[in-house]
Amino acid sequence: MKMTIILLGILLLVCSCQDDFLLEDNLDMTDISVSSRSESLSEIQEGPGETVLGAQLQNPYSVDNIATAHNMLYKQSKTFAITHYYVKLLPSTAEQMKAIDELEIGYDYEFETTPIHYEVQYEGDDGYIDPGVNESSGWAPEYGAVSYSDYHDAGVLSLIPHEIIEEMHIPEYLTHLTYVAFVISGNELYYEGTEGYCHPDCINWPACMSESALTCDPGESIESIGSLQKKSSSSDHTNFPNYLLDFGMGYEGAMDPFSSCELVINEIPSCGEGEQAVLVELEFEPGVCRWECVDIDNPGGDDLPFGRERHCDCLTYLNRKMPGGRILVEETQANEENNLRNEGVKHVKVKVTRHYWGFLWRSTDTDENGCWKIQKIFDVKRMKVKVVFRDRVTDRLRIHSWRGLRVWNAALKPVKHKWKMYKPDREWNDLCLLIFQNEEDDRKQGEAFVAATTNNSVHEYYDEFAEFPVVEDRLQILLTSLSTSAAAPMFNVMGPFEYTLSDFEVWYAQIAYYVGQATIPPSVLLALEVIWAGAKPDLLMPLKTRRRTGINLPSEDFHQLQSDAIRSVTYHELTHASQYAIAGQEWYEGIIDYIIAVSGTSQPKPYGDGTTAGSGRVEVAEAQAFSYEHIFADRRYGLWHSNGFRMIDRYINLMEPRTFWTERLAFASPAEERAYLRSLDFLPEGLIFDLYDENQIFPAGLSENESGLIVDDVSGYSLEQLMDPIADNPDSIEEYRDILFDLYGEPTTGNINDYFNLFVSYGF
Repeated sequence: MKMTIILLGILLLVCSCQDDFLLEDNLDMTDISVSSRSESLSEIQEGPGETVLGAQLQNPYSVDNIATAHNMLYKQSKTFAITHYYVKLLPSTAEQMKAIDELEIGYDYEFETTPIHYEVQYEGDDGYIDPGVNESSGWAPEYGAVSYSDYHDAGVLSLIPHEIIEEMHIPEYLTHLTYVAFVISGNELYYEGTEGYCHPDCINWPACMSESALTCDPGESIESIGSLQKKSSSSDHTNFPNYLLDFGMGYEGAMDPFSSCELVINEIPSCGEGEQAVLVELEFEPGVCRWECVDIDNPGGDDLPFGRERHCDCLTYLNRKMPGGRILVEETQANEENNLRNEGVKHVKVKVTRHYWGFLWRSTDTDENGCWKIQKIFDVKRMKVKVVFRDRVTDRLRIHSWRGLRVWNAALKPVKHKWKMYKPDREWNDLCLLIFQNEEDDRKQGEAFVAATTNNSVHEYYDEFAEFPVVEDRLQILLTSLSTSAAAPMFNVMGPFEYTLSDFEVWYAQIAYYVGQATIPPSVLLALEVIWAGAKPDLLMPLKTRRRTGINLPSEDFHQLQSDAIRSVTYHELTHASQYAIAGQEWYEGIIDYIIAVSGTSQPKPYGDGTTAGSGRVEVAEAQAFSYEHIFADRRYGLWHSNGFRMIDRYINLMEPRTFWTERLAFASPAEERAYLRSLDFLPEGLIFDLYDENQIFPAGLSENESGLIVDDVSGYSLEQLMDPIADNPDSIEEYRDILFDLYGEPTTGNINDYFNLFVSYGF
């Protein structure tokens, strides 16, 4: 709706700190056209599906709009320089999309598929999907801002097709200039640099602008916006609020002077390394402050470092307008009887911006406890907080996701999860944000839960579990909702190889099954080609995970998104990654070659039945991965797993019987599954574990998968020792057996006969 607002109420008597111009008292503003969208900001509905846009908005930061606002306030016109460009990026190749990703990493920009210059009527999980996205092209435009200098001097968009939507001047200060710019562009309801008095949240807005006191009167109802009576002088506004004064707005990004500091008695000092200049109020002179250099990590005799508060078990800035807090992921197995708790998400990127017209983002990284803080003042009531699953601290991993079939952008950029926050008190230093489990795992929330749990599992494996080499290069992890199978192809960290996407056509049938079609649709194949070109995974992780329960529960019970299920799968694939790091690419490629060969047969997928050449190497790799998976999962969860019976089905006990891998098929009953299991003695899941374990610990009620007991009188090999034979590239269990014995001799418990008898009982 369009209407004409006479903005006589914003004629000011004060002067700008940047300009020497006086405010104009006699400007005629009757022809200023303002877009008025609504009289209140209602909550935007959120849910599954696509984001729905509303009306197009006028950009308050456009150079022309800022100039118009300035000319309304001052006697002279002024030309404003371009500080930023609002751009629409138009990627059409994987290389261009990767360039956008690198731009976000290197310059701390943020680009989204939802345009900033439109209202959002409905916030969908899938974001806004541009009408140009179709089955033959899943590239969606992305929107954001780049600085003038980066655009011209650094040429940051030289490799990315784009359009400039708007030339902008984004002031460093929130002043009466930006305030008026928002009002005349029809964005008065979105302006949040206000502290009381007359502002868009007033019940009598905008009529309060014509009141001499400029206060909100709750007893006064909203009236239609008409021509406000012009005051004879702006001096009638005797109580004009400080939020419209340059010196009262504060610089976004500067250290916030304490609000009680009315007088500062010294200049800002030059501080030494590890110190920071902060304002300190004099003990016996309220309102008088001085700058001091302090060691921000020195408690100074107090429980907290200087200038810090504690929220969510994290230290955040004392200034409550500086965002900070903790990012947590839900631990589904936590309860009052165990020590498991929701856990801080380790070493992920955190980005924040204002909710409306948030062109400029600021970022940091969480620490090992998920704590974070940003030294930038946000004097707003609404904010976006975004987590990016890209480890910039240890550079161990980045997580991508192929969750949808239409938009390809997300598969080549790290997984992101966003909160839209509303805090009327503007206190942003206590953000305890939880990424929780969502049963609908292919929605954005479920994707974030799997990503956060996977992220922490990787760090846990590296920091606590791995007693042997790990991959030094950054792992690229791809989450997908189109499979329940995990894999560790290691394509990203590999050197040159000869595999092509067509080598893995056997997996197309599985993908076709998940999209409900007889064959893989061309649109999905195109998406796969994009991922192959731009984000070859080292680890492929399912958004739906199978429950590992041996023979105690039906194997069709696979839809499991509990924390322990995600972690156990991650431990398994990371064990393969360690094998790659130890054995080298040539040995590891033999495993991939075998799986490709089996894929063209009628054998069980993906490991086959052991009759195809190369099966021995797969037996070694998988036997070790299954054992390590269960050992690590049991270390963390013990009795508090999600597998079924507390004792019988704990991870460590699933390895204790003489277990072999079985293809996960849909059986009519557990008895039918047992029969199938007995017929397939391939990949000895429990063998490596029996070299490590405490010897034949079978809890009451735990039956054997095979007739007869294992001859297990062996234990004492460490996990590091059990991994060492991989360096000699064993091609069979027998070779692995001999290498291990040559390296370390008899076990701690048992002798040479016991050692070889254990392998014999497994059929080797």
